[in-house]
Amino acid sequence: MSRARCVPRGMTLVELLVTMAVLAILTGLVVVMLVRAKTSWQASTTRAAVRQELQEISWRISREVQASSLTFLTDGGASGLQAFSFVSAVGPEGRFLTDDQGSPAWNQQLVYYLVPGTTRLLRKEIPRNFTANPEQLRALTPAELAAACDGQGRLVSSAVNRLRLTPQTDSQTAVLEVQAQGTSAHGGQERLGRRQTILLYNE
Repeated sequence: MSRARCVPRGMTLVELLVTMAVLAILTGLVVVMLVRAKTSWQASTTRAAVRQELQEISWRISREVQASSLTFLTDGGASGLQAFSFVSAVGPEGRFLTDDQGSPAWNQQLVYYLVPGTTRLLRKEIPRNFTANPEQLRALTPAELAAACDGQGRLVSSAVNRLRLTPQTDSQTAVLEVQAQGTSAHGGQERLGRRQTILLYNE
């Protein structure tokens, strides 16, 4: 009695097509997961960069505003400007200057402003003798502040889209609001804001 031989059978066309379809679906899922992971990583990296930018800007501005005087602070928000100015007693060597009585030797006005229609934050220094009577220290008028926002100054950041410094005269403080943005490699926008209350040391 002869035994039946078991002959290996190849895949049928239907089985081959099903296998290819399953592999294609699995490959597509893997690609989608990789793309999402990359996008999430890029967004996280951009968000971290924007947060770092905000911290550096806020730290710098708050440090300068703290050493200023609320009396000589001009907020451009009422005039539709994203700008503000305040007096400074910091000299060319970065030291805080005082007179013979130990009072701050105010020697310049500092202006921070956003160039209209851009995200460029500029810092501008205006010598105290910008007025006809430099001995009479005063804050910039809204018109003078607007004139100072002429696109000139040192670039602080190219990623800021909101800027405001609001004086709080009843508490000797000012509220700084800054919003920055960044664009990741895939084109996604990341925006973060920071609000900080600053106590001014001088009246």
